[in-house]
Amino acid sequence: MRNDLRKARIAAGLTQVEFARLIRKDQGTVSRIESGKQTIDVVAAPLIAAALGMDVLQVLYGQQSPTAAREGEAA
Repeated sequence: MRNDLRKARIAAGLTQVEFARLIRKDQGTVSRIESGKQTIDVVAAPLIAAALGMDVLQVLYGQQSPTAAREGEAA
């Protein structure tokens, strides 16, 4: 999952330093999160989601939110 965050960050055109500023962390923290050495805290999760255009559940668990999954099934 953390690799998904890295891919999403890169797809958004953000460096680790730029992303770190958006989520109010330092670059080292971003690196540790992306490598799986550090978990995402509840304060950073919504900031990460907003910066990457993701759902908070995607950020935390690497899955679609239940609402998004249901909407996809209905389509």
